[in-house]
Formats: sequence, C-alpha cells, structure tokens
Amino acid sequence: MPDTRATGDFWSFAETAWNDPALRERLMAWQDHHGADVIRVLFAAWHPGPLAADDLDRLHARARDWSTRATLRIRALRRRLHTPERHALYRALLELELRAEHLGALHLLQECPPPAAAAAPNRRPRADTIGERLARLEPGLPPDERTRGAAELAAIPDPD
Repeated sequence: MPDTRATGDFWSFAETAWNDPALRERLMAWQDHHGADVIRVLFAAWHPGPLAADDLDRLHARARDWSTRATLRIRALRRRLHTPERHALYRALLELELRAEHLGALHLLQECPPPAAAAAPNRRPRADTIGERLARLEPGLPPDERTRGAAELAAIPDPD
C-alpha cells in the first residue's frame, strides 16, 4: 500500500492542476479527443523519481487495465444518463467516477511509488522529462500537444 504522504502529495498536485481552467480544458480535450488517461498524465507529471521505460510500460498497462474495467464504464454510463430528469443520478455517477480515478491513482502509486524522502529530494520532473513520459504513456497525443501540455504541467505551483 502506498504511503499516505505520497498519496496526499499526488492528490494535492492533481487538485492544483485541475483547478487551473486552461489546464483542465487541455486535459479534458486530451481525454475526449486522444483517449488520454488524465490520472496517468497527472501521475507522470507529478512523480518525483526516475521512471525507466519498463516503469512507464507497467504504469500504462496498469492504468489501462483499471480504466477499462472500471472508470471508462462508469464514465460511459454517466454520459448516457446526462439529462435534466436524471441530475441526481448523474451527480452520483460523477462521484463514483471520481472515486474510481482515486483508486486508479492508488494502483499507480503501488506500481511505482516515489523514492523515499531520504533517498531523493521530492521534486517534480521538468517539462522535458514530462514530455518524454507522455510520449511513452500517451502515444496518441500529437507531439506539439505533448510539448505544450508538459510545459503547463511543469509550471504548476507547489500546493501550499
């Protein structure tokens, strides 16, 4: 099980990213138009340690497996049921989808935990590293999108 500090650090980062309207719009466009997994993208931008090609391949497979089995099914149902008469059900499914994404993030943290604080400083990766990670994790993203998105992700301020 991942340590609670790493989980909290990741979610603070993810919430800070999500609260930036331009970045949220980019992430949603990546999800809707290129099939990107937002949690996987945010994890790649947050993870403070080195991630080798094998690590990235494992993360991709683990995230894809969970997303296919849970998150994508919930999202598809939520989108089908999005009508004014079903607002309460829609909101409940949205909350369930968010919980599925939280569980997906926990899977990623189990698969590739950050280095111990004593072993390495807890610094997020630079834009070029994020871009390299995204090229491996989200090969469907156009290169110019990866570059711009990586720069935006690297510029996210540390949460207070």
